[in-house]
Amino acid sequence: MSETGGSFSPRIIDSLLNAVIIVEDQGRVLYANHATEQLLGWQVERLFGEPVIHMVPERFRSAYLAAFNRVIGSSSPRASYPPTRVVMQRADGSESPVDLGAFMVVPEVGPRLLIAVLWDVSDRIDIDRYQRVSDELVAFLAGASGTTAAIVPELLSIVAQSMDFELATAWLWDEDAELLRCDYVWCETDAYLAMVAASTGMTVRAGQDLAGSVLRSDEPVWHLDLSATAPSARHEAIVAVGLHTAFVFPIRTRERLFGVIELFTRFHRHPDPPLNAAVADVGAKLGEFIERLEFESQKSELIDRLEQSQRHQEFLLRANRALAGARDFRDSVERLATVALPTLGDICLVDVVSPTGGLQRLAAVHADPAHQSETDELVRYSPDPEGSHPAARAVRTGQSQWSTEMDDEFMRSTTQSDTHLTLTRTLSFESYVSVPLLTDSKALGALTVIAAGSGRQFGQEELTLAESLASQVASVIERARAFEEQSTISHFLQHSLLPGHLGELPGIRTAARYVAASEVAEVGGDFYDVVRLDGHRMALAIGDVQGHDMTAAMVMGGLRSAIRAYLLITQDPAEVLRLVDDYAIEESNARLATTCLAVIDMEERTIAVASAGHPLPYVAHAGGSASPLTVRPSRPLGVGGGEFYLARHALPPAGSLVFFTDGLIDEGRSGAEDRLHTLTSLLERSHSEDPEVVAASILRGLTVSGARDDDLALLVAMWSFPGT
Repeated sequence: MSETGGSFSPRIIDSLLNAVIIVEDQGRVLYANHATEQLLGWQVERLFGEPVIHMVPERFRSAYLAAFNRVIGSSSPRASYPPTRVVMQRADGSESPVDLGAFMVVPEVGPRLLIAVLWDVSDRIDIDRYQRVSDELVAFLAGASGTTAAIVPELLSIVAQSMDFELATAWLWDEDAELLRCDYVWCETDAYLAMVAASTGMTVRAGQDLAGSVLRSDEPVWHLDLSATAPSARHEAIVAVGLHTAFVFPIRTRERLFGVIELFTRFHRHPDPPLNAAVADVGAKLGEFIERLEFESQKSELIDRLEQSQRHQEFLLRANRALAGARDFRDSVERLATVALPTLGDICLVDVVSPTGGLQRLAAVHADPAHQSETDELVRYSPDPEGSHPAARAVRTGQSQWSTEMDDEFMRSTTQSDTHLTLTRTLSFESYVSVPLLTDSKALGALTVIAAGSGRQFGQEELTLAESLASQVASVIERARAFEEQSTISHFLQHSLLPGHLGELPGIRTAARYVAASEVAEVGGDFYDVVRLDGHRMALAIGDVQGHDMTAAMVMGGLRSAIRAYLLITQDPAEVLRLVDDYAIEESNARLATTCLAVIDMEERTIAVASAGHPLPYVAHAGGSASPLTVRPSRPLGVGGGEFYLARHALPPAGSLVFFTDGLIDEGRSGAEDRLHTLTSLLERSHSEDPEVVAASILRGLTVSGARDDDLALLVAMWSFPGT
């Protein structure tokens, strides 16, 4: 072929195996050989005079026509153009990829001609094309990071555009609910916004709508002529934007379905078997990526939860440490208020419902010690329980109150005077969160945290921590109030169960002490008693019932009464303990108890003693040594079995006996043995003949300050025989 001269005979190309189409400069077909009919299905006789652009899919026509006009109208035409891949439309409307080579004929007279030679490459081009799609997708997925919401729309864009679709939707499978939900939509232009609105948030089950059509077959599905066949849910939107064809395929791995992708186009597309095959790989890659995204999201969420939990635990640990060092109820509340700062805010207020129904401010703490003096003034302004103060609203509703601002109107409605308002302005009140102090039954008060000058904003984590701290404060208040009620009952019971006065016997002087475990402990089980038996004998008893509760106190009262009763039967301490043991075993509220019982005989100048697992009393010679009495040990009361042993000792002419429970020797930093040495030293150094003085000296020397773990009982007896 030549750029100039010569006539052209179409018969030359009739024998070629490749399809050949000759097009004149206006884009009309002058000739096509029979190979064209075999390749594209068009009857060659019907092609003559037709625009060649009709052989191109509609979506490519404008681009292909522009390329044709550039070539045919070039001022410097080339004799040939290298093959390029294009998509041609077959007579049945389907598409076929071909390699197209072009040759230009420029006759001396007449229009230019373009001869197009087409090679069938459908077995190669589809593989190559969709491999490029897969490669582009893999390249994106390899570098993608972030949230599903940020990445999936970009994925839809890549998949849709590379496969020549203008709109795409992604539906995620909810395994628990067994339905698909359309979470993401991508569109090429705003012309499809009606379809975006109709699809977003929509849910379908298997078999429903376009997306549900693939769930049962698990295979890609083509939907042609959507205007006639589209389901009613989105039919109006589909028609409005002019969509014609949809291609739907599943996203899955081997083990799990993740969702479905819908691809839409305005143009007529026929089922494309190579595309069906390609999306199996695309769907698998997307499934693997979404699975990875889910794992990363879950891992990130877990890390966030662990970090938040760690902050929460550290916060509560500080609260527990604060409580451990508290001196009393009010100090506990103030310490817990301090824990809130500066983690939660700048100022912490604690208001508690009083017995009369009002609100009493127990704590007002500032994170900056420089502002504490002004903050202390806030204690004077307890909120009105019926007012608009957020603490009052939290108590009334049982719900947390918060705001990101505290404007002038709010401050005037929640303050009680101009002085109060000025104080809040001085402290720069900005925002607040107020949470109720809740127990199972009601709100005991409110904890309010205020941002004052720091610009802090309260979020969900701060609210959660504030509510956790409020729970701790509520527990402290509830325990304190329960203690007040229980303490009244317990102390009355304790007073009634211990002897109102000690028995008296000429020649013997006695003193006793009882010290509770701590200010917040219930009544204990330690007891003592002194009983005059006759004109020359006196019984001294001391004991310790297991536990620190009402039951222990009741058991203690029962044992003391039983000892008194059995002393009327026998004055043998060992026999009395045996009888009391039988009594203890039969009791329904049985508790183990240790007891030491001694009987002093002033005529015989002896002491008979028996012990049921109890520390032995110390005997001190006037102005001399001190040591424990010896007796063979026996089991505690309530165990049963075994025997109780009696020991009889001569009393010194003058001296003292000291009975005690283990609370005296087990408290403090030093061990029991060291404390017994201290007791011995105290008795040996004592020159007093007054048992009250001796008892006070022992308590000063051996009791510890602060909270105690155990209660204690102490009984001191002193005598001096005539002539000494």
